[in-house]
Amino acid sequence: MQNVVEKRMIDQISQLCFYHLITKCSSITDTKLSTTYSSIDLYQIMAEPYEQKEKREKLESSIRNYEAELNERSLCPLWKRGL
Repeated sequence: MQNVVEKRMIDQISQLCFYHLITKCSSITDTKLSTTYSSIDLYQIMAEPYEQKEKREKLESSIRNYEAELNERSLCPLWKRGL
């Protein structure tokens, strides 16, 4: 019985903390950001750095190339692959 009560209390406290985090902290932060900065400023602040974007694009390209190669090999008959 004690275990059930503990779990119930933890659940209630978690819900209360989540509620306050979302309604209070997030709302206040959103309001302050919206009133302090213009949308252009926020976009520039939150934009992905160029180096990171370049790395991500290279990785995505590499993954697409590997997938294309795997698809080509799996669709190709064995005799065409030299096996």
